[in-house]
Amino acid sequence: MIRFVFLSLCLLLSTVKAQGDVTGWWSGTITETVRWSAASPAPCSNGTPAEFTVSGPGAMTIAQNGATFSGSMLFPHNWSDHQEGGNGPCSWIDNGPVRRIISGTISGSTMNIDACFTEQVDSVCPAPFPPWLVSGSTVTGAFPEGDHAIEHGSFTLVRQSSNLQGDVTGWWSGNMIDTFSWGPGSPKSCTGGSPASFTTSTPLILAIAHNGSNFAGSMTVQHDWHDHMFSDGPDKGKCMWIDHGSISIPISGTVSGSTITMAPIDSSFSSILGVSDATITGSFRADTQSASFTLIRHTAGASRRRTSIH
Repeated sequence: MIRFVFLSLCLLLSTVKAQGDVTGWWSGTITETVRWSAASPAPCSNGTPAEFTVSGPGAMTIAQNGATFSGSMLFPHNWSDHQEGGNGPCSWIDNGPVRRIISGTISGSTMNIDACFTEQVDSVCPAPFPPWLVSGSTVTGAFPEGDHAIEHGSFTLVRQSSNLQGDVTGWWSGNMIDTFSWGPGSPKSCTGGSPASFTTSTPLILAIAHNGSNFAGSMTVQHDWHDHMFSDGPDKGKCMWIDHGSISIPISGTVSGSTITMAPIDSSFSSILGVSDATITGSFRADTQSASFTLIRHTAGASRRRTSIH
């Protein structure tokens, strides 16, 4: 899995606002109803916890490219169903705010949701989403029940105006060159020896929105390579690289002048990035991985405002 500790950018940018574009930072109130589900722990010695409804501040940070959008949504609560011991008392636990992936397509004033509300990777939504509706600077919508610690709810969000010098809002895409090597944290004593290092190229997308000194959104790569050792079966003890396919990760951080710093995701990772002529270039290193990439911001309309950051 790709993991970042910080992201530092020195930018020369072009900023675009297209009519009907949902790119931006949307904030407001999210209301959630939570109830114990058939997949929750049972039986509970204190009886099944009651259903309840709660509201709090949330935000959607997305970027649009053509008819596609991607980014993340910040929820005020992250509820989990919990049981003490085998058949002990049950309770709800609030794990605090959580940022989750959201993506889909745009058709007129309708947002159609494809992948949603996961904390690490793209997934099929737990149930079909009703369309979300955009009216001017407001978006309203609802989300259906999941299959565990069931939540469903609704929201009204308002797009925050952005006239920032050096606004980094946008859809940035390009290719990443990855070199993977069996590392110190990889499985040891592999039957037949450790797998050889290899280099591959994969598409990389940053879909981010900028508000004040903060940014947030998502990072998507098309290949997610893991070091793996088989624990049973005919290949027990054998090691190999496994591609888990496309992965999206919620990202957030701060913007200060020409520098963007990403909030830590994993302490094993470091990166160095910079931008010239509206192109982000960078490199990073982790236990099994070293990579470099070049990203270009996509424009959503014909008019452009060129902004230099110093």
